[in-house]
Amino acid sequence: MKPFSISPLSKTTQQGAETSPRSSHTLGHTIMSKTAAKRTGRERISHIYISDELIGKPMESIPDYTRWATIYPAYIDSTRTLKQGRRINKELCFPGPNPIEIFYCCKQLKIPCVTELGSYPRSPWDQEPSHAEYGKGLGRIRVQLLTDDGQTRTTPDDLEPKINSGEAIATRTALLKFICKLLPDQREELKLHLRPDPNIPPIQKQTKKNALEDGTPGSGKKKKKKGKKGKRNR
Repeated sequence: MKPFSISPLSKTTQQGAETSPRSSHTLGHTIMSKTAAKRTGRERISHIYISDELIGKPMESIPDYTRWATIYPAYIDSTRTLKQGRRINKELCFPGPNPIEIFYCCKQLKIPCVTELGSYPRSPWDQEPSHAEYGKGLGRIRVQLLTDDGQTRTTPDDLEPKINSGEAIATRTALLKFICKLLPDQREELKLHLRPDPNIPPIQKQTKKNALEDGTPGSGKKKKKKGKKGKRNR
């Protein structure tokens, strides 16, 4: 399974607060901390990609991702209707996309992106991990569509033949279509879709004992039929 690579932040953040050595290398530990009453800013993100040059290098601060475009997995979920949140043609989509899969697709497209806490309002259970409390798991991706100079980004030249180089990524809809072209490879590599869903309990073999405990009707010992009382022949 491919490791989740993010750019580590330095111990001194933009606000001047200090973080533990463990959380300075992976924001995932910061997110799972139970001490923070309300997570904001850097505490709301886990995976972060700015550019290939910054991978593995300490970051003094993180960009203001709150102004970036938001992508929810529901946008490219083939099991959903347009009313349920799907944004592009169903034929291009895939069932149950994971936010981490989408993050790595954006990374392949060289688009700055982060995974963020929060879930889709129409399906709050759609997050990573799925057993997390609603809104407290990774449920969306923030992407910087335009460059810092306000220019439209284009597709890199190392994704052919799946994606032609130099194609404009002018809108979020265009980005969603490119993500769907890269999703099969990421899904095969990460294999996140093969994990058992912790929200679904394992199937338990039905026995007389647990049928009685669960109160299943018609379970347990059969009652003997009482026949009509008749006179005994003497």
